[in-house]
Amino acid sequence: MIKKFIEDTSVLRIAAVEIAGVEDDTERGIALTLLFEACGEIALTYARPAGVVGLLTDVVAMEFQGERQRLRVLVGLEVAA
Repeated sequence: MIKKFIEDTSVLRIAAVEIAGVEDDTERGIALTLLFEACGEIALTYARPAGVVGLLTDVVAMEFQGERQRLRVLVGLEVAA
C-alpha cells in the first residue's frame, strides 16, 4: 500500500511541476483543476479515500506552489541580469 502511494504521489508531483510551467492562466487553471479531480479518483482506489484525498491534494498543492515560486525567482533573475 505504501509503495502504491509513493508511485501515485510521484506521478502527481511530476504533473504538478509540468502544469506550473504552463504560461496561459486559463490553461494552467483548467489543468490544475483536472489534476485535483484526478487526486479524488486516485483516492477512491484506497481503503480510506477521505483521508488519502487530502494527502494527495496537499502533495499537488505544495509541488505546484514550489515550482511556481522557483519559476518566479528564475524570471526575476533573468530580468535583473
